Amino acid sequence: MKTKLLITTACSLLLTTHQVIAQTNEIDLTIYPPTQFIELEKDQQKTYTIELTQNGNLPLEVTPHIVDFIPDGETGNPQLQGTSSVDFIKITNPNISFDRPFQLQPNTTTKININIDPNDNNIEKEYLNTIVFETRPSSQTSIIQTGTKTSAIIASNLIIYVGDFSNYTGEIYIKNLETASLVESFRPIKFSAIAFNDNPKSVPLSGKAKIYDWQMNQLAEYELYSDIVLGKSSRLIRHKNDIDQSLSSEFMYEEPFLFGPYTIEIELTNPDPNIQQTFTIRKRVLALPYSILIMIMIATTGYVLYRYILVKKVRY
Repeated sequence: MKTKLLITTACSLLLTTHQVIAQTNEIDLTIYPPTQFIELEKDQQKTYTIELTQNGNLPLEVTPHIVDFIPDGETGNPQLQGTSSVDFIKITNPNISFDRPFQLQPNTTTKININIDPNDNNIEKEYLNTIVFETRPSSQTSIIQTGTKTSAIIASNLIIYVGDFSNYTGEIYIKNLETASLVESFRPIKFSAIAFNDNPKSVPLSGKAKIYDWQMNQLAEYELYSDIVLGKSSRLIRHKNDIDQSLSSEFMYEEPFLFGPYTIEIELTNPDPNIQQTFTIRKRVLALPYSILIMIMIATTGYVLYRYILVKKVRY
């Protein structure tokens, strides 16, 4: 029996390997791993562990659910669905199961054992799941102790590829490179791009973006961040900013004055060293000081009109 989960709490989840925290006045909970990638053949099974650490001072009531998610195609944020379409993921702890609450005591860590056991009826593909833990102060805790009761959601993404994972059947490529064809000489060249993974399973991004002048001399180079692109899905490529090392999907090349043609090049390489596969895309950008040219045209037009009016007055 599948239970539909209505998620009313904001739950923004990036495909990250860092610890995730759910924190309110009454709830202080961490989860690890926030994302787990597993590859299995149909005759294999595997068990992995999710650790829930309760850092608060009050008992919590925790209800685990499993739901599907779909990628948004750009940011890497999973879009959680209301139900799960898989039937081969189970919790093996004696007193814990999906859709049933259990108690989590203060200052403790509970290990949730997740068993994955696909069978011959399961289609060979990548299954995208999120294990969601609805959390609230325990019903055993009085309202006087907690005040206004609150709830929180914390989750762990589970990406399972079922099938023959020894071979890649497709490539990862740039399906959309967005930039202006004409830029002002006093403004930077900006661009962004979306990578598409044509493989049936997740692949980390690997490659570089470069800027060349009209003689194809390299002016700038950006190392692509190794974001995960899910199987048969897409996402924006990102890089680390030089100033604060923050991640950005907007690439920018800036000089005091740009003039002439420039070439943007993005090269993606297969992360598997045994597969010599490279995809390269280039786009030409023209930089002109058109604000100055417009001012010159306006000034020239004004001068011509002035001379025309002056000559006409002299004649009459």
